[in-house]
Amino acid sequence: LTTALATKLPLAGGTMTGNVTFGDNNKAIFGAGSDLEIYHDGSNSYINEIADGDLLIRTNGSGIRLQKNDGQNMVKALTGGAVQLYHNNQDKLATTSTGIQVTGNIANASGDLTLDVAGNITLDADGNNITLKDGGTDYGNFTKSSNDFVVQSTISDGDILFKGNDGGSAVTALTLDMSDAGTAIFNHDAQFPDGAQV
Repeated sequence: LTTALATKLPLAGGTMTGNVTFGDNNKAIFGAGSDLEIYHDGSNSYINEIADGDLLIRTNGSGIRLQKNDGQNMVKALTGGAVQLYHNNQDKLATTSTGIQVTGNIANASGDLTLDVAGNITLDADGNNITLKDGGTDYGNFTKSSNDFVVQSTISDGDILFKGNDGGSAVTALTLDMSDAGTAIFNHDAQFPDGAQV
């Protein structure tokens, strides 16, 4: 009897020397009020916080990673550093000390995309070109050519229009007619300061 009892885990706790196996839907339950459950239901595995408090995952190491069984990263949170989101083990979105960094495209499947900032919006294109598209088709560019700033309509014979609001009415103040080599058509008068030449 003494030998048999020596193989049992005391109620006060002790060190296991083998695996603890739970069947499907058998739960490891923690807390006086059964606050936390860990179990597998035959299809999915669950870490279930039953109580009203937060579920905290803590580390004293270099970070926390969510990975597939083969080691591919899905989410990586580095201590004192970036939080990175992965697609097919490729880093796509990461926090930085100044904001976020995106690798690849930003796509909005439906609705509007609104940028609402307290300061300025800066577009920094090292390729010197900002392209405007509709349904994947180019219709305009903002380009830096040497020291020149270029506004370009890329649709054949597509005019460039300058529009405004005149006392509540929409007006086209100026049309640059691209089917006529860029002829400037003013909706109203063109005024020039003293000394200007035409």
